Amino acid sequence: MRLRAAALGAAMLLAAVPSRGPAQVTPGRVVWHDLVTRNLEVSKAFYGGLFGWTWRAPTSGKNVRYVVAEMAGMAMAGLAESRGGKVNASQWITYFAADDVGKAAKAAVDSGATLVVPPTKTGSWRDEAALLTDPQGAPFALMKPGREPADAHAAAPVNGWLWVELWTADVNAAAAFYEYLLGYEQRAVAVAGKDYLLLQQDSTPMAGVLEIPVKDVRPNWLPTIRVADVNATVSRVVTLGGRVILAPRADIRNGTVAIIADPTGAALTLQQWDGPLTSGGPR
Repeated sequence: MRLRAAALGAAMLLAAVPSRGPAQVTPGRVVWHDLVTRNLEVSKAFYGGLFGWTWRAPTSGKNVRYVVAEMAGMAMAGLAESRGGKVNASQWITYFAADDVGKAAKAAVDSGATLVVPPTKTGSWRDEAALLTDPQGAPFALMKPGREPADAHAAAPVNGWLWVELWTADVNAAAAFYEYLLGYEQRAVAVAGKDYLLLQQDSTPMAGVLEIPVKDVRPNWLPTIRVADVNATVSRVVTLGGRVILAPRADIRNGTVAIIADPTGAALTLQQWDGPLTSGGPR
C-alpha cells in the first residue's frame, strides 16, 4: 500500500511539473529522480542542509506542490508533496529514458508491469513520462525528455547522483524484464565477495540489481548520491532529523556506503566514491 501510494503521488504531478530535460538520450539511461514526500518543507530543509541544494519556486497542481532542487545552477531532482492521499508515504522515483514512452509502457505492461499513469506530456519543454510498477512491484518511470541531452559521460558531482540499484525478490526475473524493456545487457560481478548483477549498455554500467538483503523491504529502486565524506554526511543526517538505516561498515564496500532515510521515511544511499565516475556502480 505504501509503495502504491507513493506511485500515485508522483502520478498526479505528471501533468503539472516543469520539464527537466534532456532529450534523445540512450534508452535505459537514468535521466531524473523525483521524491514523493508527505511533507515538502521538511524534505526541503533536510536535503538543502545535507547536500546544499537550493530550490526553484514551487509549482502547484491539483492536490500537489512541486519544487526543483538545484546545485550550482543544475537541476538535480524534483520534490513533490501530495496532499490528496490517505496514506502517508515517501519514496524516491527513478526515471529511465525511452525513445517512445507509449511503446515502452505497453511493452512493460505486456511483460507483467502495471501502468499507474499513462504517457503524459509535461511542462514547457514537452517531456513525456509514464509511471509504472514492475512485475515485482517496484515503482519506476519512463521518460522521453524534451531538451537536448546533457553530457552522458559527465562526472558525477559531489552531492549529485552517482548510481541506482534495484532491490528485488527475484534477481533473474527482474533483470530479464529490464533487459527486454530498456535494452540492457547483464553482467554478473562480485562486490565485497557477494553476487551483484550489473545492467549495462555497450559495456557501460547503467544500474545494479541485487536480492533484497533484509526482511520486510518491498522491491524498489534505490538511488545513490556521491558524497565527499560518508561518515561526516551520516552525522549530518542525524542532526537534520533523518535516520541511519545502514551505517558505514568496513565489511560492506570498504566502509564507503551508508543507507539513510530522510525525516519523512524515504530511503537513499550515500557513497564516498573516488573511482572512475563515468561507470558508476559499487566497488
